[in-house]
Amino acid sequence: MDIYPESILTHEGMGTGMAQRASGPHAADAVCAAREEVRRLERLLSRFWLGSNMERLNRSGGEWVDISPDTLRVLEAAQAFDDLSGGLFRITVGPMADIRGQAGLDLLPCETEFARLLLLVAAGGLDLDPPACRARLKCKGQALDLGGIAKGYPADRLIAIFLQYGCKAACTNLGGGDVAVLGKRPGGGPWRVGIRHPRREGCLMGAVMAENCAVVTSGDCERFHDGADGRRRHHLIDPRTGQPADSGVISKFDGVDAVFVDTNGSAFLSAGMAGRFMPEEGIRANRLV
Repeated sequence: MDIYPESILTHEGMGTGMAQRASGPHAADAVCAAREEVRRLERLLSRFWLGSNMERLNRSGGEWVDISPDTLRVLEAAQAFDDLSGGLFRITVGPMADIRGQAGLDLLPCETEFARLLLLVAAGGLDLDPPACRARLKCKGQALDLGGIAKGYPADRLIAIFLQYGCKAACTNLGGGDVAVLGKRPGGGPWRVGIRHPRREGCLMGAVMAENCAVVTSGDCERFHDGADGRRRHHLIDPRTGQPADSGVISKFDGVDAVFVDTNGSAFLSAGMAGRFMPEEGIRANRLV
């Protein structure tokens, strides 16, 4: 078996801590190139970065804005998922996300203002002009928020970079529960990606055995507070209501498997997760029919 040098690099990016790990003949160069790619994409996709494609779109007032090919690909994917989800995934949720961030997860503006913001969100995506590589918002006052999709594209780009540098194994951890892996881990065997327990601080539900795939987690345990009424207010907003999402979940995409965790702390596995999810002791894993 060939033995290759391994390199690990931790860095900041997209508002969180990140880590790149690679094994191959040019591993050190690969992890440095990965870090620079994260920085490049952040300057394009972050709505908080002055002059980024997203920041310019959000203050354009509905005018056409020139965007990069990378940004165009992300926006095209976002529109496709908006259609597939029937509007449950909607990147025009920006105005509502801003209000939640400014006023707190539990406080809302007056009823009239809240209704106005809901209309901006409900107006839907944006106009794209792929040949000219430009985009525009449908309504003045809209704002895009790519928080639900922005790390998926960088993960794909970093795996492509690791391959370009001849890496035989690699793992990119983009923070916030976004991990992508290439091949098997150095030394053999699948990568083990831990799934955080949503109610027990510092504990795991279990781990996913992963090879050549992405493992992405999200839930109500990341940014939240529990109200006096016992309800948890979190950052995952239902664009139909403007409220924190409180509904069942569905997994219906080819090539995608999932581990669902309910409010009782039980795990439910889609068919493809059987044998790939290793629950911690005391965690019950149920197969979905």
